[in-house]
Amino acid sequence: MIKKIDGSNKTKKSSSVESANEVKSTKVSGSTGVGKAEKSQFRGATREITPDLKKQLFDILENEADKLLGDEGISDKRKNRVKNALKMAIDAGNVEEDK
Repeated sequence: MIKKIDGSNKTKKSSSVESANEVKSTKVSGSTGVGKAEKSQFRGATREITPDLKKQLFDILENEADKLLGDEGISDKRKNRVKNALKMAIDAGNVEEDK
């Protein structure tokens, strides 16, 4: 079905549009001001990861990864890639930075 549009007698004439003026100032009420930021302390390692603890942590990682990625249709190559990435992240977080 095609609707024929006949003439412009159904359109309304618009009024003129004025340009916007620059905002010169605003009033803010109820503001208490901004204070200084508290001293931020980055949390360091709570304890050193010993080789035994690291092995235990990696065993937990392996078990949990197998549970999560079990029968999801993901290839073994991709599963191992995810596991190795997590192990690298754990190792990277354990590196002492030079002071």
